[in-house]
Amino acid sequence: MNKSFKFRLYPTAKQEELLNKHFGCVRWIYNYGLNKKMTAYQVDKTSISRFELSKDLPLLKKTIAPWLSEVIAQSLQSSLENLEKAYTGFFKDKKNFPKFKSKHKSKQMVGFPQNTKIDFEKGKVSVNKIGWLRARISREFDGKIKTATVEKTATGKFFISITVELPDVKI
Repeated sequence: MNKSFKFRLYPTAKQEELLNKHFGCVRWIYNYGLNKKMTAYQVDKTSISRFELSKDLPLLKKTIAPWLSEVIAQSLQSSLENLEKAYTGFFKDKKNFPKFKSKHKSKQMVGFPQNTKIDFEKGKVSVNKIGWLRARISREFDGKIKTATVEKTATGKFFISITVELPDVKI
């Protein structure tokens, strides 16, 4: 069984800068992917998968957007996965068409699908390429960490949602 836990983060100035870079890169790659999907559909009615878009990442890092190398690739791939879900949701479930992400949105999010660690005693959470972040940990859990998502609210507060695979409890 998976369960999510949400904690408040208190990043240093340098960590906040790194998180803001992650938000920007994830937003840019999402918008790049959405533009490419829309263009392919308008031109020849084809659909581009997230895997095809992921193949563009190394070339983008070398040519157009070298600053994408400053963030972890899994976050960029996670953004393309979110785009794929939104895009297919529009066609299958008749949900709203995906919109381009804005820097001035009320909240920004970035996913860290691997290597998240938590130290309950010191009140810290470790995230890939960011390091150990101070956190207000209100409860403990015992299970395997699956993913983590860092969120920045419109008021500038940072939170982390950690999805954990909990052991099955037999009643």
